[in-house]
Amino acid sequence: KPPVRYAYPERTVETFPFDPNTADSVALLKLGLPPWMVRNIYKYRARGGRYHSPQQFSRTYGMTGELWKRLGPMVRIGEDFKLLSETRHDFSEPGANSDSATANAANTSSEGGSTGLRYPEKFKTPVKLDLNQTDTNELRRIPGIGPVYSRRIVRYRERLGGFVSLTQLKEVPDLPEGIEQWFQEPSGPIRRINVNQADFKTLRNHPYMTYEKARALADFRRIHGRINGLNDLKLMPEFSEDDLKRLIPYLDFTAPPRPS
Repeated sequence: KPPVRYAYPERTVETFPFDPNTADSVALLKLGLPPWMVRNIYKYRARGGRYHSPQQFSRTYGMTGELWKRLGPMVRIGEDFKLLSETRHDFSEPGANSDSATANAANTSSEGGSTGLRYPEKFKTPVKLDLNQTDTNELRRIPGIGPVYSRRIVRYRERLGGFVSLTQLKEVPDLPEGIEQWFQEPSGPIRRINVNQADFKTLRNHPYMTYEKARALADFRRIHGRINGLNDLKLMPEFSEDDLKRLIPYLDFTAPPRPS
């Protein structure tokens, strides 16, 4: 009996600016990084590792000169992750040393005193930011939001796949009251989970999925072969009406590819 083969769509490689500290797996794969390399980046970040400069990212295991030549100029290290001594970058080759002039990173005031780390200037008048497009630097311009809260918002956005409502900000722990006034209703595409193709770990990692919910989806697929839509989820006691309202924007019910 010939082996079963599946048709996988050809991956299109794109080139765009990214921060290796915050880019999600979808973005890293689109950039052309192999899956095993993306997993290693995630493991490094999960252990508390951070990339403080493009040169540090260039030393990632598996980075080739050809790949770095394309990606190096696209690396954007957020202000939260930069070392005080990092001011200039060299994109020539993997492992290249940063310019010796980086010693002047600390800001000096007009009176001659050191001002230390440069913080983003806070907004003086109300603005309406796009919650799905705003980066950590812009979030830090909001009064009451510093590095910890800004990273917390971005990381939760990555786990969700994007915000669909301002009310979801209340799910981010300890944010200041009234923070919603600085944002417009979220826009832009949402990263969806294909419930017929995603593995158990991917299902479980979404903030709105518990172990029991992910297991129910996996068991339904094993027994019935495919989850066709919302009506199938309603048959599962693990999902309440409130669960479905929250989850439905993030679910894709496309059928898995048929064997060739």
